[in-house]
Amino acid sequence: MGFGNLDDPAHPGQSVIGGLNTGQMFWYNSQTGQSKIVETGIEPNPIRMRSIGTPRTGG
Repeated sequence: MGFGNLDDPAHPGQSVIGGLNTGQMFWYNSQTGQSKIVETGIEPNPIRMRSIGTPRTGG
């Protein structure tokens, strides 16, 4: 994830650009509130979660 300038009138100036585990990219421009999901042709790479948080012990 990072910032960049896009050649898109809906995203003037700096936009947040990032990759999703679906192989897609997202663009978000805070100046306009516009967002966009872009197909990239990259193979999806799901992330397996083993746990969320920490286990509790004791009573």
